[in-house]
Amino acid sequence: LTEKSDPCNWFKDLIKYKNMKTSHQILIATLLVSLLIASRIYSPLANFTAVGAVALFSGYLLGTRKGMAIVFSGMLFSDLFFEVIYDIGTMTDVYAALFACVLIGRKNIDFGFSNLKASRLLAVVTKAISAGIVFYLISNLGVWLFSGMYTLNIYGLIECYALAIPFFKFTWLGVLSFSLLLFGSY
Repeated sequence: LTEKSDPCNWFKDLIKYKNMKTSHQILIATLLVSLLIASRIYSPLANFTAVGAVALFSGYLLGTRKGMAIVFSGMLFSDLFFEVIYDIGTMTDVYAALFACVLIGRKNIDFGFSNLKASRLLAVVTKAISAGIVFYLISNLGVWLFSGMYTLNIYGLIECYALAIPFFKFTWLGVLSFSLLLFGSY
């Protein structure tokens, strides 16, 4: 932080990407990983977590590689807490879906919106909804392919996606809510 910075904009000053010091990047990464883990552990509703929003925000703020590292470490630590053992196919698809969310969050993907405040809000909402849809499609494709719960034909795929709709509702609400919180604080 500089002496001339406005005390009301401390967070924005802290995380300006081009001038961000390594110690600030580590602090932000730690906060994002902590939010991801805490939201998975203490979520009152199934799939209403900050995971997708952290993926979007870290991709936006820190870029693809660091964003993916944040999501991977947060998911890995929280999976260890839950002692979740996925089959490798489903786990790969869940992580791939989250990495796609990091890519959606990148700065250079702005869906054509300008820098107007209302347009930035619309861009965040669009990215959040897109991330929720992408996560739903990729992760449930993995469930269909690798879980053994569904027949491996078009009817099984449709059944898999249909039965996942209740989870999708809370997934995208979580992504949207936490994205508005993270991007709004930025």
